Amino acid sequence: RDINEGDELLQIPLKLCLTKKSARKALGKDVLDEDINEYLAIACQLIHEKFIKGEDSFHKAYLGVLPETDEVSPTFAWPPEDVAFLDGSPVVAATQSLQMKLQREYDALLGHPETGLCAKYPSRFPKEHFTYEHWVWAFTMLFSRAIRLRNMREGETLAMVP
Repeated sequence: RDINEGDELLQIPLKLCLTKKSARKALGKDVLDEDINEYLAIACQLIHEKFIKGEDSFHKAYLGVLPETDEVSPTFAWPPEDVAFLDGSPVVAATQSLQMKLQREYDALLGHPETGLCAKYPSRFPKEHFTYEHWVWAFTMLFSRAIRLRNMREGETLAMVP
């Protein structure tokens, strides 16, 4: 049959996706409150599922096909000497801005020695797994693969869809 714009081709239950809701469930609503930014929440869940749960993760198959950061090679993961090759391009300022934002968000949410989740909840956020390198990987996955889903019942949400 012909496929027309708007035709439903398949359904994937939202409960199979990585969302802010699934991140809060996996890591604790007491830790990831309702007001947390959805990118930050999903980044935490990605790290938790891949680097802590690993083989025991429900999302193991999906995580297994996700690439490493260097396979995607986003400019925000480049070292300064590589970004310098783009001098004169507006990409440099955008890259540096995003690098600073990711570092600030990591430091505020996870890395702060007193108020970061790694300090406050070391059993749920072990610092050997919630590293800045893993944070960059999680955001590489989010920026290259997350989509915005719209649903009449649940509204709009950011999701990593297997």
